[in-house]
Amino acid sequence: MARPANFSGEAALCSGFLLQCSLYLEMQPHLFVAERAKVSFIISLLSGRALQWAGALWTAQSPCIHSLEGFVKHFREVFGFNTFIDFEL
Repeated sequence: MARPANFSGEAALCSGFLLQCSLYLEMQPHLFVAERAKVSFIISLLSGRALQWAGALWTAQSPCIHSLEGFVKHFREVFGFNTFIDFEL
């Protein structure tokens, strides 16, 4: 299975990126036993402003980096569509 493409922070690509990560993690559970390993894998696929954001969380040892669910929730808050304005063309 191919690794998900890198994500730089574009809101329109957020859900697809997280779906690809979820599928990759599900297909290879033996590689990602710990929650933090799953979060680390996702962070390894980030670039640009998304990587800067995750780097700040990692350096600060934010509680959300210890839980995939918590990390993804916060990730969606930051990089997902937050308002109806985001959907306008």
